Amino acid sequence: MERILICDDSPFFRLLLKDIFLKLGHAVVDEVSNGAEAVQAYEYYQPSLVTLDIAMPGIDGIQALQLLLKAFPKAKVIIISGNRSQDLLYQALRSGAKYYITKPITEEKIREAFKQLNL
Repeated sequence: MERILICDDSPFFRLLLKDIFLKLGHAVVDEVSNGAEAVQAYEYYQPSLVTLDIAMPGIDGIQALQLLLKAFPKAKVIIISGNRSQDLLYQALRSGAKYYITKPITEEKIREAFKQLNL
């Protein structure tokens, strides 16, 4: 069972992700809506996995990813975004994301990410 922190500015997508993770037998330790909250929540909960949206107000997902990995180099982060830009994908992976999922989110996409990350 993984302990997961969800970060997305959309309440709908946070709920959808939470439902999928719970269905797969994982625990959601917190749900936050921007990158600054994600960094704070990570420090508090020390989850085994973080999901980050890219487009969020304030600190976006790429910036949050960089801040997280600077402070917590072993953090595992999956980027989940509606943006299909190859440039953003490469930027996220170069910045240390372990996996990149494009919206719409499905249980199968989450299962595949977990399989690829050996979770």
